[in-house]
Amino acid sequence: MKRVVVLGAGMVGRVMAEDMCSDDAWQVTIADRSPENLAIG
Repeated sequence: MKRVVVLGAGMVGRVMAEDMCSDDAWQVTIADRSPENLAIG
């Protein structure tokens, strides 16, 4: 399993993280200064 950190969960970072999360080969951690960007949904 590869581990990755996505810095920024805006329009681009969120899509990248969601794409990697759909593959079991990746363990994804997301960091953003805005709590709204980290909300699930």
